[in-house]
Amino acid sequence: MFGKPTSEVRDRSESYISSTLKITGTIYCNGILRIDGTLEGNVEGEGHLIVGRTAHIKGDIRMKSVTNLGTIEGNLFCTDVIELLEGSKLLGDVNLETSRFRIEENVTFSGRSKTNLKILAKQQ
Repeated sequence: MFGKPTSEVRDRSESYISSTLKITGTIYCNGILRIDGTLEGNVEGEGHLIVGRTAHIKGDIRMKSVTNLGTIEGNLFCTDVIELLEGSKLLGDVNLETSRFRIEENVTFSGRSKTNLKILAKQQ
């Protein structure tokens, strides 16, 4: 569009689900997605998910990276980085294809953390 490659425009796309919304179903997103509302379903894509402080997600997440400030009840599958920031809750397992897993103080994490060792060996 307007002389820019389509992939460049798509990479910068951002989507937002406000705190007043409740969604049931699976969301697919390859850009940046911020959720401040409620989701009963899965999130899938190659982008970055930001779970806001007022957000509550009940479902699995398969994204490149996740930053959590809210509540997630489900398993995380990430290929880049997972951040559990202060005050956030994660009730589920973490499955990483990277060694970038950051947990701040005052986080509730009830689950297991597994790392794909074959992929980590390739990264080093």
